[in-house]
Amino acid sequence: MRNHYLLETTSPVSSSFAGVMAAGLAVAVAILAWLAYGAHAGTPSGGRLLVVATLAGLVFAGGLALVLQTIRASAELAERRSEFVSSVTHQLKAPVATVRAAGETLLSGRVTDSEASREYAQLVVGQAKRLTRLLDNLLAYARITDVADVYTFQPVSLERVVNDTLRDFRAELEAGGFAVEVHVPSTLPPVRADRTAIGLLLDNLVDNAIRYSRTTHWLGLTARAQDGVVMIDVADRGAGIPPDEITKVTQRFFRGRHVSAGGSGLGLAIAARIAWSSRTMRAWPESFATISHSRASTSSPWLTARWRPPRPGSSSPI
Repeated sequence: MRNHYLLETTSPVSSSFAGVMAAGLAVAVAILAWLAYGAHAGTPSGGRLLVVATLAGLVFAGGLALVLQTIRASAELAERRSEFVSSVTHQLKAPVATVRAAGETLLSGRVTDSEASREYAQLVVGQAKRLTRLLDNLLAYARITDVADVYTFQPVSLERVVNDTLRDFRAELEAGGFAVEVHVPSTLPPVRADRTAIGLLLDNLVDNAIRYSRTTHWLGLTARAQDGVVMIDVADRGAGIPPDEITKVTQRFFRGRHVSAGGSGLGLAIAARIAWSSRTMRAWPESFATISHSRASTSSPWLTARWRPPRPGSSSPI
């Protein structure tokens, strides 16, 4: 399945503007030529033609400004695509290289200690999960942007989803020395949701929290029920997001100015696209990644999931 965002080479908006501006330029040139001829022949319509030509010139200038703005936006998107391809290429190669090296070491027979063999096996499994997660993100983004995704809503245990997510990220959390605090009461009612979509959404929120925690390695997951809504917060104590980038973090391929951690720029974009494409969820960029499953039945509450990084220069979440 191809991702048309990666293969798209022209912008229909800029093409449309270019066509309109070309026509406007031709009209302006024709009027100016007519004006010059009328002035030379001494016709009384020269003043009116001058006004028309001036207006045509203003329309052309304004249209040209719009074309340049569109071209600039297209150039920025093309640059983000290029960075995305480079980043994903690196992220695909790194785990494959690690798995290959670990496998060759095990096959060589140099590792005879059972504990060391177990560590190599865990390394292989961890890198395989990392690779699977990246591929899932790429396939999910291609699917939810190319076609209308189909969701199957059913009662889902939020506690189970959280436990499954933390299990999948156990290797990264242990390697980073993360302190993990989980407050998900077992008494929470099941939420009406698509299990796969919620799992992918929560995976991306936790992945962002881990990826951008540079010095203070802490991860918090808190869930609560209030007024017919079950809310889960994924919080960290990382560097935070600059205010001018808050509304951009859910854009495809977006990478912050000061981001050094690896990433595809698709995690939060996928969360937002899931919300948009399902038509039963909502996304609010001001909360970075706040996704809400609407109530699908009278017996199951809403679910809202948020990634809450701290404000830049502060330890308190936004």
